[in-house]
Amino acid sequence: METLDLARMHEQAVATLELSRGKDGIAKRAEIFFAEALTPVVETHSAARQSKMDLYRLNKTLNQRTLKLAATNRQLQSGIIRRKAWKPPSRRAGYTIPGC
Repeated sequence: METLDLARMHEQAVATLELSRGKDGIAKRAEIFFAEALTPVVETHSAARQSKMDLYRLNKTLNQRTLKLAATNRQLQSGIIRRKAWKPPSRRAGYTIPGC
């Protein structure tokens, strides 16, 4: 149930009670009831808001780490290609070792 839905229901109930019974302290009791009924709703919204903020922060961190990992993988691949292409100086000059 949303906060505004609860407020509307409460307002309608209080209006109905005031019309049918008079004003024997019902407004004060209704105020106390509404505050107590609203507390879990507000806490739920607060917790949901905090969870959303935490999720946003974690997703941002995950995205940053993903980008960093991709850059590191590119560097590693580049190093592998360089090592595979590397030849010893003797082979670059066309020198061969006798008997090999």
